[in-house]
Amino acid sequence: MLHSVLAMRSVPIAVLLSVALAGVLGCTASHQTTPTAPSDSTSGTPPGEPCTFSIVETLAPFNASGGNGTTTVSTQPNCRWGVSAASPWISIDAARTFAGPATFPLVVEANRSFTGRSGTIEVSGQAGSAGAIEAVTQRGAGCLYSIDPPTLTRPWLGTSDGSDVGGFEAHVHAEPASCRWTVTSTVQWMYPTFGSRPEGTGDATIYVAMLWNSAPSTRVGELVVAGLSGVNPDAHLVATQTGR
Repeated sequence: MLHSVLAMRSVPIAVLLSVALAGVLGCTASHQTTPTAPSDSTSGTPPGEPCTFSIVETLAPFNASGGNGTTTVSTQPNCRWGVSAASPWISIDAARTFAGPATFPLVVEANRSFTGRSGTIEVSGQAGSAGAIEAVTQRGAGCLYSIDPPTLTRPWLGTSDGSDVGGFEAHVHAEPASCRWTVTSTVQWMYPTFGSRPEGTGDATIYVAMLWNSAPSTRVGELVVAGLSGVNPDAHLVATQTGR
């Protein structure tokens, strides 16, 4: 025991102090926890990581008559993007921007050709982000229809000479000649008359009556020539009648 005490007396005081201090700090550190970085509560794309985009589903081919469709884009939350169409017969709202996954509408115009066609829609993200491209295909028409005249303007008397209801001629053309069609009116004040059949095949002449317009305002109606299958483009005669 005396030997141990004597040995400690020979140790420099500075060394003893450093050993004691280390023990104290060690005890204190054993009760401390390592701090963690704060978590990001938003589930967006990490800073510096580019956004990625993909088309969720493939658009089915459109009939020659065209129509409406939708496309869904998958991407990380908060990733901003826009969309554009490379073909003039595909209409979208190119001025609109999106953030995160979203679905946008598109409209395909009628294909008045016997040949099918294809176009593309392009999704573009922010700088440094790879976009996505989707193909849009449309079938060619099996039958093409037209009506002459395509537009007509009449006074308030319509087709009447003042004593009865007359009619004006309209010529329907269908190609090929075996294509069948129906003709309907979108308004009650204009309709096929004089024995004109509401349906036919190939080329035909129909007569259309237009009633008086006793109102002061102008009105507009249409005659629609449509194929029986519903997959081919329609033909339209737009009639305008002035007010009384």
